Amino acid sequence: MKQVKKCLFTVAIAAIALNAQASNGDSDLNRSIRKTISYPEFGRSEKLNGVVYVEYEVDKFGKIHVKQVNGSHAGLEAYVSKKLNTVTVTNVDAIGTHFAKFKFRFVSM
Repeated sequence: MKQVKKCLFTVAIAAIALNAQASNGDSDLNRSIRKTISYPEFGRSEKLNGVVYVEYEVDKFGKIHVKQVNGSHAGLEAYVSKKLNTVTVTNVDAIGTHFAKFKFRFVSM
């Protein structure tokens, strides 16, 4: 306990709450997204917290295309959109429209 008090460090967390759909491609889709989106570096200096809601589509090639994004911080919106547009999903069952909620929370201990 004393070590924790002596050592001050910063922990940044990005929690991703993805929609639950009945598609078999969801687990592959969620895995791909979780590997891609984490707490952004720029958020650490600002101690940024926020939520981003996204509507996106997976095309027949497995590529994600962001359709709509709405969030509490313009920087987080841009970060999530940019990152999602780099994701490719291998399972064709994920084709279609999906929704996601990304929670970003800065934690200082």
